[in-house]
Amino acid sequence: MLATSWVLSILVPVLLGLVLLAAAWIGIRWVGSEHQELARSVRLFRGLSDRQLRSILRAARAVEFAPGDTIVTEGSPGRSFFLIRRGTAKVSAGGADLARLGPGSYFGELALIDEGPRTATVVAETQTTSLEIPSSGFWRALSADPPASRAIYQELREWLASTGEPLPEEAEGPVDREMLTQLCRELREARSTGSIPPSAVGPTVASTATRRAGRAAGERRSPLAPPRPAAP
Repeated sequence: MLATSWVLSILVPVLLGLVLLAAAWIGIRWVGSEHQELARSVRLFRGLSDRQLRSILRAARAVEFAPGDTIVTEGSPGRSFFLIRRGTAKVSAGGADLARLGPGSYFGELALIDEGPRTATVVAETQTTSLEIPSSGFWRALSADPPASRAIYQELREWLASTGEPLPEEAEGPVDREMLTQLCRELREARSTGSIPPSAVGPTVASTATRRAGRAAGERRSPLAPPRPAAP
């Protein structure tokens, strides 16, 4: 009897621990798949494989903003990309309101790469949960995966081609940070000179459900096609 009690006193905590570990593992896997599904809607990432996208998302973190909190400020250095999971936020530039963002909206694609200044201010209207990808983590993932850098490079070239601006000669061999940064600079220059409207390199304002409905209706809208607010 004492032996049985002794065994149970050991087995029960061990089994409970295994159950908790399994639940935590399932939770992490679920959150990871949710993040990946959201990130897959971002045009910048559409040429990446699931493995490459997961590698970039390893650097991501969930950030909470209370109503009225400033997420990014116009003119400040851009060092990360944001993807809204829950809540709503307002975009403004030069004192003018430009758009309202909801779940599935994102901004900061160019800032993620070139760390250029934010071109708009984004303020949380409601309690907002965002997925933030820092430039440092993004570049770590790309430096370890040259094919991923090439995929991002090709996507940026497509964006630039859509503005009507001349494309630089396509690079052969490995794609480095300077090549990607230069393409972002040219996109910003195209916007500043009026080749594309200020809205063309901005955050997606449609919710995930809206985008899915648009795709079902045959609508194909680029993040570089108006109407779009300025990209923070």
